[in-house]
Amino acid sequence: MEIAITGAGIICAIGNDKQQVLESLRKGESGIGTMKYLSSKHLELPVGEVKLSNAEMAAMLSLDADYPHSRTSLMGAIAVRQALSQAGFSPDGTHWKGLEGKKVVLISGTTVGGMDITEQYFERMKTDDSLLYLPQSNECGKSTVEIAQMSGLQAECCTISTACSSALNSIMLGCEMLRRGEADVVIAGGSEAMSKFHLNGFNTLMILDRERCRPFDDTRAGLNLGEGAAFVVLRRDSDIGVTEGKNSVAEGVHHEAFSALACGCGAGRRGISGCGDGGELRLYHRGQLPGQCGAVRRRSAGEQRSLLAGAADRRTAG
Repeated sequence: MEIAITGAGIICAIGNDKQQVLESLRKGESGIGTMKYLSSKHLELPVGEVKLSNAEMAAMLSLDADYPHSRTSLMGAIAVRQALSQAGFSPDGTHWKGLEGKKVVLISGTTVGGMDITEQYFERMKTDDSLLYLPQSNECGKSTVEIAQMSGLQAECCTISTACSSALNSIMLGCEMLRRGEADVVIAGGSEAMSKFHLNGFNTLMILDRERCRPFDDTRAGLNLGEGAAFVVLRRDSDIGVTEGKNSVAEGVHHEAFSALACGCGAGRRGISGCGDGGELRLYHRGQLPGQCGAVRRRSAGEQRSLLAGAADRRTAG
């Protein structure tokens, strides 16, 4: 059984929707910059923030801008509404036209949920008892429920929190639920706001770069943190009319490639390949051409060294 993507939505540091993100990617624009919305003393750490305030995102969703909304929920609701609209559903008051009579499931991946709002109001909570409900936002599942409410979606809610793999696991679970007949429409993805918990935690590990990060580069000094949300609408291929747009995503063959990828800025450095005149990515893996490989898995530097050492040991033993 094939599972199809019929709609997608995204909001992140390089755009507030799919078209903006695509244009930024084509232009090679970066969303990494100085902190603006996260209140932190570590302004020396560049981050990838969504270029909208909480009040601006609340206005996009017709919500009270003065209410303490979590950025995780706001970004998630924006991305969900985009995905549903592209999938051909239309908002109609308190529900989405076209979803009537269907079992709809929203699956969201997140790590800290609404912890950003708890941090923001922490000092005030010490003296204002009316704010003591806010720590409930730390529960990851609450952000999923809020995303459904803010986007006007009536759906069963499910939350996955498996760190960096949360959103991907959400999509995998959504596909499985559709195959088993446990849902008719699944909106799956993830949302995560920047928080002091993120920033201070990664900074304590000493793995944050004070400049824009440089993956695959010999001079790399760490990573940059960011925030954003992205969701896709998943449906069984057999349930979709022939006139509806779809992209099959669940029946592809996965090829794991231990390969070298680089763009022009890394040409000639150790461990990566150079680029062509057009700036395209080049992939070399056991004689395969780029068009012959279904997927590429990037391994960390530590994992790569371990693999190379293991291969050397096997050659020596042989």
